[in-house]
Amino acid sequence: MFVYALMSIPLVILSLPIYMYLPSFYAEQFGLSLGAIGLVLFLIRLTDVITDSWVGVQSDRIPLGRTQQMILSSLVLSASVWYLMNPAEWMQTLLGLSVLSFITFLAWTWVNVPYQAMLAEVSDSKTRSTWASTREAFSILGVIGLMMAPVLLNVEPSSVEFFELFSQFFIVILFSILFAYWLSFRSISSRPSLNWNYKKLIQEAPETVAIMPSYFLNNLANALPAVLFVMFVSDVLKLKEDMGILLLSYFFAGLLALPLWVYWAKKVGQMVAWKHSMILASVCFSGVFLLSAGDFWGFWLICVLTGLSLGVDLAIPSAYQANLADRVNRRLNTSISGTLFGVWGLLTKLSMAMAVGIALPVVDFLGVSWVWVMYALLPIMLKLWAVVLLGRDRPTQSPSSAG
Repeated sequence: MFVYALMSIPLVILSLPIYMYLPSFYAEQFGLSLGAIGLVLFLIRLTDVITDSWVGVQSDRIPLGRTQQMILSSLVLSASVWYLMNPAEWMQTLLGLSVLSFITFLAWTWVNVPYQAMLAEVSDSKTRSTWASTREAFSILGVIGLMMAPVLLNVEPSSVEFFELFSQFFIVILFSILFAYWLSFRSISSRPSLNWNYKKLIQEAPETVAIMPSYFLNNLANALPAVLFVMFVSDVLKLKEDMGILLLSYFFAGLLALPLWVYWAKKVGQMVAWKHSMILASVCFSGVFLLSAGDFWGFWLICVLTGLSLGVDLAIPSAYQANLADRVNRRLNTSISGTLFGVWGLLTKLSMAMAVGIALPVVDFLGVSWVWVMYALLPIMLKLWAVVLLGRDRPTQSPSSAG
């Protein structure tokens, strides 16, 4: 279980430098236009949304185990990350950034999709929530560590030194974990699904897509505050200097709460526990409307209370879907895990893209006063909508099979 969970660390720590620091790095170090960099990365991320579903199908079709796929794609990923963060002179252009970013995102996806799909193949229905929760706990630890790294190393996150150190660390930890994977999981294989596609998925296994609307709505509800967090804290609450401690409190709360959610999921069932977490997050987040500028402790309490649902939002739906994939794999005598988790990856990235495409233009066009609506009101409504859809679909699962 712990070997499986370790892979979440290199996969999650790559997101912060690429999404947050890379634009400033290329603008400050190589003199590229920040607007042009943003446009390039936005277009690359749009293609990244599409590639998840394609990679999911191919991961099920090719006659290689998940671990072998991850090792091969990691070779490409490590090379592209190195050159993206330590570009030669001829790569320090918009064209170089475009090519390296595209390769990085594609290879990143081809490591992540088999990794997610492995959950259905290396664990059983009674332990999947524990496996998934352990994975999310390691992810949170990775994020916390990376947030603290620039302070501990005394380097600017957009500096050449930071990106050089990060790329070296990323490659070392990635292949150290892959070596452990080879020792632990190399014998696990899946039956290739040569003729499998998404039309057949809906026709022959409709139960696997039943909770996808709720999953998408909940992800969109999480993405909107993430996109507007800096603006809300800096411009509305006037707490820019406290941003670091607020984020760390949020992530630590999510980490500490995960064991309790695993216990609760085993007691009442995965979907019931997930609904409880979304309701808790919605109720606690409504406290945002009671805040005013400078209210640090009020917002800190909201960060802690809403952070309690952080890990479970990913762990429980993922474990539940892995249970479904496992049952369908057995029923059809094939493997659809990659296809299924490819769709889930698409929904996750689409929700983030939509959050950026909705929240920022609305606030820019209608003014900062609309930050309250996009940051809190709309996410709460989306989460409650997701809860209603879960209640309507009534996924069948007894608490004893919660895993």
